[in-house]
Amino acid sequence: MGQAADPGSPVRGLAVAPAEAADFAEVAALVADATREAFASPGLTGEQIAENRKWISVARETCLAAIADPARSAFVAKLDGRLAGFVLADRLDPDVPEIGWLMVAPRHHGIGVAQALMDAALGWIGPGLPVKLTVIAANARAIAFYRKYGFADAGPAPRDYAIARRLLVRPG
Repeated sequence: MGQAADPGSPVRGLAVAPAEAADFAEVAALVADATREAFASPGLTGEQIAENRKWISVARETCLAAIADPARSAFVAKLDGRLAGFVLADRLDPDVPEIGWLMVAPRHHGIGVAQALMDAALGWIGPGLPVKLTVIAANARAIAFYRKYGFADAGPAPRDYAIARRLLVRPG
């Protein structure tokens, strides 16, 4: 991509930009690391482990689909040219856009990568609209992060997941 570091970035060497297909060549490894860190916990059932593996296996095709669809967006964060995280958002429901995936490599947690990605996704969505997302119910770190952006718990996720998720909504 050849993007320069974002001068507003809280991290030296961090660049956030709209994604290109080449950015997702190694996305499965990033998702595997992030999933292991945030989704895996002792005592997962076989069904829950299979769900985690499914997310890893569909990551690249999901990211590529987001790039190809004008109602969806994908942004990548790179540190010194290497993929540090990504976010997918959509306007499939134009009244309530959604943040679908926000993944950061665990080694880059806590340094502003997620913040930069969330800012990019919310900028693409635009002001004045409510925004929804789902989050692993046991992922306290992610829930605390989303609360900083004004997201509040709206109950169980409306879809069945093997690993419990919560629906979070930020008012418009």
